[in-house]
Amino acid sequence: MNIKAYAWDDEDYGGSYFVWTTTPGKAKALLAAEHDREFTEIRVYRVPWADKYGDNKIIPADECAKDWNEKRGKK
Repeated sequence: MNIKAYAWDDEDYGGSYFVWTTTPGKAKALLAAEHDREFTEIRVYRVPWADKYGDNKIIPADECAKDWNEKRGKK
């Protein structure tokens, strides 16, 4: 199995959440269940730089502190 990192930005409450799964659909299902949302409300995106942290499910603080927009390719 190839586990990949996916993220979702909760625009209602202002947070970003990560999950490590094999498909975007599984990521959406996990996040929807965890945050009491409808599956169709969740829009996940890949965060390949976080794949390496999947074994521990912990991203170091210095990685999280970097500019999110830069990491997501937005300006």
